[in-house]
Amino acid sequence: MRNPSYKIEDVYKEFATIDGYFYVDEDDGSNTQVTNQAIHNYCYYGDKELEKDKCSGYYEMTSSGVIYLLENLKKKCNLDDDKLAEYAILWLSYKLKIKENNLVKKLSDFYDSYIETNDCYNNKINGNDGLTYKAIIDKKKDLMDMNISEIFKLEAPFNILYYLYHEISDKHSDC
Repeated sequence: MRNPSYKIEDVYKEFATIDGYFYVDEDDGSNTQVTNQAIHNYCYYGDKELEKDKCSGYYEMTSSGVIYLLENLKKKCNLDDDKLAEYAILWLSYKLKIKENNLVKKLSDFYDSYIETNDCYNNKINGNDGLTYKAIIDKKKDLMDMNISEIFKLEAPFNILYYLYHEISDKHSDC
């Protein structure tokens, strides 16, 4: 097996960072709580009249989170575009599974409603160099046709590793 040129711990750290920026209020499940205003950095939907640069709900925040993840994994882990797309889609499926509903059953539903319509996805990941955020996601667009529940099955082992990493690193900093 090929040794990756990046540390998986750094990928986990970025997952944990963006995951902590917002969450669904467990009391009623309909309110989204924001813990870091940076989640609004990539929320530009051209049809908004008020608060143009502010995410208006969980799904817009999730869309913004995908861009955050792509940008930071590229900058901090120097991942190839294919890997960027895979990790972003994995995180996206996790966030969508947390807030299940009848409208978004496939990732392609989310893609059509929140990625296609978010103008920030048309920006290039490295400024004037490189692909747009949307083009990176499009490299693995075939994964978007999967049912969110099916992708979530693949994520369970990843979550176990993620949990173990944080449990061990928090208690044993020398590991």
